[in-house]
Amino acid sequence: MNRMRTALRALCVVVGLWSFLCVVASGFLLSSVPLVGAGSLEAAGLVLDAGVAYAAAGTVLLVASVASCCICLFGLRCVRFVRRMDALRALSLVGSALFLAALVACLVIGLLYEIGWMAAVGSALLFASASLAGEVSRALVAARMRTEADNA
Repeated sequence: MNRMRTALRALCVVVGLWSFLCVVASGFLLSSVPLVGAGSLEAAGLVLDAGVAYAAAGTVLLVASVASCCICLFGLRCVRFVRRMDALRALSLVGSALFLAALVACLVIGLLYEIGWMAAVGSALLFASASLAGEVSRALVAARMRTEADNA
């Protein structure tokens, strides 16, 4: 049981660090908005205003990163008190969806190799933490039930 808690704590810390890096990446995207100003870019057959595209991608990535940081803090609390693991799983899946949206936004503006890989890794880590949280919650509930049955 302690190994499962340690693994989930480590995963929350790793995802938290990736979230911080994604905040930095979104800051880069948002700081590039004035540089591209009135330029345009073509993506998926559409001609987009570059400033709007960079601002949208940066904002989506920023929201996903901040949400991920909050999910990680909530996850550390859940692991400590062995409660609300299913809520952690649901929130992690929502965070994964946000990171996938950020990945699509980064693909649209053509920054997959510069920024989008962070969104991809962040999404994968959040999905992994969601899956692990679900498994850990089941295992911890089973262990608690076994302990209560032994004490009775």
